[in-house]
Amino acid sequence: MKIISILCSIIFALSVGNAQKLKRLAEHRVGCDGLTTLPFSNQESKTKDLEPRVIDGVEVQVKSHLLSNEQIVFLATCSQRSGGKGKAVDERGGQLASVVRGLLSYEVGGRTFAYSFVAYAVVVKDGFILERAGAAHGVYYVDDDGDDTFERRPLKTLPNWVKALADKSKGGA
Repeated sequence: MKIISILCSIIFALSVGNAQKLKRLAEHRVGCDGLTTLPFSNQESKTKDLEPRVIDGVEVQVKSHLLSNEQIVFLATCSQRSGGKGKAVDERGGQLASVVRGLLSYEVGGRTFAYSFVAYAVVVKDGFILERAGAAHGVYYVDDDGDDTFERRPLKTLPNWVKALADKSKGGA
């Protein structure tokens, strides 16, 4: 009986401690295209240079930006097939959203041409996370035209202007 009492006291103390750590998170709405910056990219973060990656034969500098605080992100549905679905709401009045903990920026010649982040599925209400689903997916935004405007698409190939910039940096045409 004494052991059960001690265990209950420990569980209660842990739950009270966790309850005190809850805080309202910033919320952002992120569209499919026309972004000049990700709305959460200006949040306080720890930046670290990662090993360069080679994409389409071009060495790309990659920087990791670990956000000081998670950010709630409502991603617009970009598929034409989605039919403009409404907000997903659960029985507690929470909305389906994503949480972002950090992002990567991709650069060539000192110019950022893409961003990526992992979006973790959550249910939120009034800036608080009600439930974490555990599902995650990668999201990419790429500047296809070199006009500092980013569209959501996979980063499978480099835009032509990035290839030309890399050639120019090497002393090529």
